[in-house]
Amino acid sequence: MSFMLDGLHLITLTSVIWFPLSVLSYLSMHYTRILGYRLTVLLGIIGVPLHEMGHLLTAVLMNHKIINFALFKPSIDGSLGYVSHSYKVTWYAPFANLLIGLAPIFTGVIGFIGLTMWLRPDLLEAVRAISQHVFSLKELASVIASFMATLFTQGGIVKTGAWIVASFSILLFCVPSKADFQGCRAGVLTLLCIGVISFGFFPEYLEFVFSVLEPYLVLVASVLWSILVLMSVLFGVLLLGRYLIKAKVNAVQG
Repeated sequence: MSFMLDGLHLITLTSVIWFPLSVLSYLSMHYTRILGYRLTVLLGIIGVPLHEMGHLLTAVLMNHKIINFALFKPSIDGSLGYVSHSYKVTWYAPFANLLIGLAPIFTGVIGFIGLTMWLRPDLLEAVRAISQHVFSLKELASVIASFMATLFTQGGIVKTGAWIVASFSILLFCVPSKADFQGCRAGVLTLLCIGVISFGFFPEYLEFVFSVLEPYLVLVASVLWSILVLMSVLFGVLLLGRYLIKAKVNAVQG
């Protein structure tokens, strides 16, 4: 019974990371269903290579053997790219696969920051404000309003449009896929078991570990929640643009 309580405690402590990641995964699948295959493929031209590059580079760093890869190769099974790799079964293999599976988040964030610095550097401060206030709904509403005002009143139509589409592509495809999560499963379960055992037998030690890791956990959580907020905002903008275009076409035809 105590081990179950320890497990629930650990899951609660880490919920600020796994919850937004789970929601992002669900939204990613939902969005691609709404957008349709063709539009998803078009958007994937930017985001998919970044996604697969994350897998590829991390697999190389983990000393895995790269069998084959395609940074962007749409196929009839719905996949848009892949990285095939093999490895020796060792004690750290589950953790290596966990890092490989989650790597697209980091390459996506780096790509998003680079894109923003190139097209809309004035938005960097607004994006950083989102990450700093993401856990306060009252302040977040004000920050998002400021972000939207900056987005549409500065930068010009061409750069703003390019930033919106490219950013949406990067953020949409930086989320680990279903196959990625399956590859992470052994690493997550291993960490969960280690955490539960530590809670049961060495609670002081685990509290010390969490106190040391807390700044990094908060940073990762802020990034994930910021991506979730931006995904929602950008998707809303795209839907609004689609609605306005459709309304204008109907008006011309009418």
